[in-house]
Amino acid sequence: MGARLVKRPFVTVDRGFFYVRGLPDAIASPGRFDTRRAAEVWLAGKADLLASIREAEAEARKGKQRPCMCCQALFLSDGPHNRLCDPCRKRGSAEGSPVGYSFGAMTGRRKSA
Repeated sequence: MGARLVKRPFVTVDRGFFYVRGLPDAIASPGRFDTRRAAEVWLAGKADLLASIREAEAEARKGKQRPCMCCQALFLSDGPHNRLCDPCRKRGSAEGSPVGYSFGAMTGRRKSA
């Protein structure tokens, strides 16, 4: 489940009928309504369900505990793309090294004189 912007449901009109748009995938669209009031009443009845879905999506975005691929320590991961803990990530970067990277070292070329 990707992180996506949570939209608020709204009522729209198309060819004389009213529809509820912007619903989460977990709630099936009811189809068309004859009046705006009927669509708004239906949407108001789903307020508790919408709130619980928003809370579940927010909880899922927080991340979960994953083992680090390097040291196997558990850490709070942002998602499947984040598999290294911060200490291992810093150990592998040039952040902590005094020399840093040079273009010649990456390509195997010698420095020009």
